[in-house]
This record gives sequence, structure tokens and C-alpha cells, in this order.
Amino acid sequence: RGGRFDQLMVRISEIFMSIPQLILVLMLVSILGQSAKNIVIIFIICGWGSSFRMARSQVLSIREEEYVQSLKVFGLNPFVICYKHILPNALSPIIVNVTLSTAMFILEEAALSFLGLGVPLEVPTWGNILNAAQDLYTLENSWWLWLPTGIVVSLFVMSINFLGDGYNRSHAAGLGGRKNEERTGCNYFSEQSENIFLYQPALQ
Repeated sequence: RGGRFDQLMVRISEIFMSIPQLILVLMLVSILGQSAKNIVIIFIICGWGSSFRMARSQVLSIREEEYVQSLKVFGLNPFVICYKHILPNALSPIIVNVTLSTAMFILEEAALSFLGLGVPLEVPTWGNILNAAQDLYTLENSWWLWLPTGIVVSLFVMSINFLGDGYNRSHAAGLGGRKNEERTGCNYFSEQSENIFLYQPALQ
């Protein structure tokens, strides 16, 4: 429904999204310190804004659909409307956005660890493995130290993106028929209510 809390969350998300993400990550790393737990917390702080705005826009858009308005007219519980009819239709783009954000955070963690600003060097991560290839001699003569890791990171990020895209297509295809059924059912009930209203004087 919106309100003060909704407006407050929108303004907070705008503040976080107005700051360049890499600068915000570096600033929080310098404040909180280098550890795997802190990196996860920092990525959550930096990445919740886009997912929140995506979920909010989807819910507000679906809320104005005809079948949702028909369900409200028929007196269905708002809780049931939100979690049974609105949430499944809004879930697909949100999951795709989360997968894209996950892939981006994996690349950011690798970049931070490569620069020595991520998790501690004793923790085995892809970024720390790439950290060994900072000097030109290693890049030219010890390609087996960094090339396999770079390929694995690229393939893993691509697989996450493909997984999100595949889920989006399959989920959208499944929800298309369901949404049509809901709209057909709502139209049917609307026609029946119209007929009852039109024939009511004749019955009296």
C-alpha cells in the first residue's frame, strides 16, 4: 500500500545506489576490516538496494493488474492475494536480478582479493590465487598459476547468468498459463456478477 515506511526505504536505497559501488565497498572494507564474514556483510549492504527496488516495482505493477483488482472486489484476503497471486508473478525477475548480483559480487570479491583488500591471504579464494600473478614475471612465465583460475571464474559467472536466464524463461512460461487462468476465472465471475445484477429487477 505504500506509506512512510515505504518512502523511507526508497530514500535509503537511493542513497546507497547513488554512491559508486566499488568506492562504497572499499570504504566499508577499510572500516570493518578484512574477513570472509565482513565481505559478505559488505556485499549485502551494497547490493540490497537494486533487489529492493526491483521487487517493489514488480509488486506495484502487478497490483494494478485486472485480475488482482477483481480478487479485491470479490473480498479475498489481502494476505492471500499478496502471497498466492502477486508474489509468484513477481518472483521471476527478482531471482534473475539476484543471480546477476551474485555473479557481480563474485567478480568484485576476486578483484578485491587480487588487490589485497578482500579476505585474508591465508583463506583460499580465487581472488587470492590470482593475487600471486601481480608481477609481470609471473604473468609471462607462470601462466598456470593464474590462467586456470581466471577461466574457472569466468565459466562460473557465466553459468550463474545462464541459470538465472533459464529459470526466468521456464518460470515465465509456467506463469503465463496460470495468469491466463486467473484472468479467465475473474472475467467469468465478473460476467456472472453482471448478469445477476442485470436480471435482478426482472426476478423481483
